[in-house]
Amino acid sequence: AWSQRVDALCLLPGILRDLGQDPEPILASAGLAPTALDRQDNRIPFAATGRLLAAAARASDLPHFGLLTGRVWTLASMGLPGQLMQHSPTLRDALRSLAVYHRLDCGGGAVFLLEGKETATLGYVVHQPGVEHIEFIYDTVMACGVNFIRELLGQHSTPLKVSFARARPADTRPYRDYFRARLQFNPLKEKVIALA
Repeated sequence: AWSQRVDALCLLPGILRDLGQDPEPILASAGLAPTALDRQDNRIPFAATGRLLAAAARASDLPHFGLLTGRVWTLASMGLPGQLMQHSPTLRDALRSLAVYHRLDCGGGAVFLLEGKETATLGYVVHQPGVEHIEFIYDTVMACGVNFIRELLGQHSTPLKVSFARARPADTRPYRDYFRARLQFNPLKEKVIALA
């Protein structure tokens, strides 16, 4: 039940190689076989995702490694939820599809959508108990969410605010550069993207 479709994680070994790292021991440290990320439709334990991203961040000495991973996640790599989003008539419909069908890709976390008259709040929460390194999962998911919106609306699109369920990182520059939005770090809140 607690599984994650590989999706764009299949690109992670290439990212690591580009950074001069051998992906095989990093996969092994997360409890994954060398072939675990070979296909987008493979499934891995959800908890292994946090371990994998944390190990990759340590090996590459990039604490914002989750952002790098989320930036390469496209709608095409999302399976059925991504296809539904691509063919939605409006952004709101696309976000509704993501919130409803994200469970097909991920069993350990959930996307939620809170709709207002002029804004929508897209959020994510890890609900599997005992998952380690969730800050890396949250960083990845938040970057994915903004990436999906920019894919649908254009690269100029910027959320009003991005709230992180984590402590403020020592270096916020990669977050400011990617999200181009007001950032809020608070480990007691869910991950939220507030959209205009």
